[in-house]
Amino acid sequence: MEQITAMTSADWCLSNGISSITVSELSDMLGKLIKNTRLTLNRLSKRGQWLNLGKGLWAPVPAEYRLQKTLPAPDIVAEIMNYRKLPYYIGWLSAASFHGAHHNAPQVYQIATNKEIRKQKIGTHSFKFYTREHVERLPKSAFRVRSGNAMYSSKEVTLLDVATDVNMCGGINNVGNVIVELTERNVDYVALMEILDYYPATSLKRIGYTLDKFGYTRTHARVSKRLHREIDADSASVLVPGNERTGKFNKKWGIIINENMELDI
Repeated sequence: MEQITAMTSADWCLSNGISSITVSELSDMLGKLIKNTRLTLNRLSKRGQWLNLGKGLWAPVPAEYRLQKTLPAPDIVAEIMNYRKLPYYIGWLSAASFHGAHHNAPQVYQIATNKEIRKQKIGTHSFKFYTREHVERLPKSAFRVRSGNAMYSSKEVTLLDVATDVNMCGGINNVGNVIVELTERNVDYVALMEILDYYPATSLKRIGYTLDKFGYTRTHARVSKRLHREIDADSASVLVPGNERTGKFNKKWGIIINENMELDI
């Protein structure tokens, strides 16, 4: 049997398709006590060979990432969420980047799940977790990583998430930019209609109003028209949550324009 040493352990795991491993499992492989294995991993992590993912889970780092002492953020998300056996998706502005909308990308990776998890810093990345209902039911897309796939919200879910959680996404101007970019082309209308019940009507109004005012493609016009059929324009909503309910009332969308939108698209 091939002898595995501490110095060769990361490369051995990588060559054998092991993308993460617990301290206990590695202790058995090395024939060391768990406390000694922890010390070894901490020492090797300073050389960039191993990355601490928390909860006793470690990831061997490929040679191309060892200088940065980290892994790509999607790889980290997939490892920690699969280890915890929790449903999740990379969402909001982080997902918008996957879909080609890059305005003011967040400094933290935004992740939806069904359990409360504290904010974490792993490698060079920060991760913030938001507790959300229906995580398992909402459509997702897959991004290929070493261990399989990292899941991120579909374009339609991302669109509605961003429109719902304005203050999580850099304010209404940034949300407007993302809405316009996400709906520039190739929107799945059937998928969009199927998930509307999971979101407040205000979100639909924000999207429709934004596309009416700033949209410039046929897809923008089509999305706006489809959404208008689903809203009650007689009930007043606000463009920006948390602001006062003062401003001009847009009768078509039933929304109070309580902050002026200025997009840079």
